[in-house]
Amino acid sequence: MFSIQEGISYYLPPGPRLDSSEQWLDWFFALRTQALSIGIWDKIDPYEPDKDDDELVFPELENYEQFRDRLMEEAREANKPAPTTTDIMIAVGVQSTNAEIQLSIYEHRAAKERAIRVLIMETVRRSIYEAAILSHPGSQTLRQHVRSIQNMYVSNLEFFKMRIDEAYRAVLAETQVKGCEPEAWLHRWRQAFTRAEAFGSLYVQGDRGVLDFLEAISGFVEPEWMVGEYLLPSKSDKKPSLHTISQHFYRHITSTFPPYRKPGSSSTKKAKEKENRSKKSCPCGPRKHHWDPEDCCVLEFAIRGSTDRKIKRPTVKRRKDIVDEIWKEKWEELRQTLERKGWYIPTPEATSNW
Repeated sequence: MFSIQEGISYYLPPGPRLDSSEQWLDWFFALRTQALSIGIWDKIDPYEPDKDDDELVFPELENYEQFRDRLMEEAREANKPAPTTTDIMIAVGVQSTNAEIQLSIYEHRAAKERAIRVLIMETVRRSIYEAAILSHPGSQTLRQHVRSIQNMYVSNLEFFKMRIDEAYRAVLAETQVKGCEPEAWLHRWRQAFTRAEAFGSLYVQGDRGVLDFLEAISGFVEPEWMVGEYLLPSKSDKKPSLHTISQHFYRHITSTFPPYRKPGSSSTKKAKEKENRSKKSCPCGPRKHHWDPEDCCVLEFAIRGSTDRKIKRPTVKRRKDIVDEIWKEKWEELRQTLERKGWYIPTPEATSNW
């Protein structure tokens, strides 16, 4: 009476590896991004308590005889006339539809869980993976499994938040280093901001978050820009958020009219020439950009299938083209750099399954 769907699968390209505690943040947020993309993070988040529906349970289904007998028994207990054959067949039709829906939900979730478990197994060092399995006797839900891995690297949620805060503050401090390029830096800041915002960091909230950001970018903009952006009274009583100001800053430094130039630069023309010289080639496409290829979120998504930053996701065809490009000889040094970061770069042949 019921049929189980076959062939449901989700492909999640391997992300950064987890071999040491220094890699925990990158690994965790890559896993989070992948799980969010297929709609199963709510069953994985190790910082949430265990829930009744965490365990994947096959739905209980009745065959025709069981269903018919139950209807007859319910009618007797309620002192009602026994249902006719027609009544039973109508009820069976409704029950069959409900059962098919339950099976479909089960199969889709099972496929998602399989994909996540495979991803974890492929990216976590084997000894850590096995220790996590053994730390929890019996079967583990996905949440329990990820929590077992987490417990080996991060003692508690507060320590985890502290590491996120430290990473965010470190990115803010990068602007004090001579030669820091604003657009490349902003890409790194966005990743750190996304992580800090996800865990409610005080460093990205309210006036404090905005003023810290403005202080960090003070070397990239004229003082008048910062004053007009946040400190001057506006028509609205509500001051712009940190996210809004970061968007305004991006438009300011990438604007061609008027051209962006750092405070104190001698002329627009010289600033523009310097800007053009600073642009870098990248496998993501023919157009150059200011940030290094290893900081390119389009390249990251094409190779790993996920990124912390909000982007317009490239099509499967473009992802394949980028993979084909990065395997060219001229990108050998970049491939080595990305592999040292823990990126697994699929071969062009492997993309045929995408």
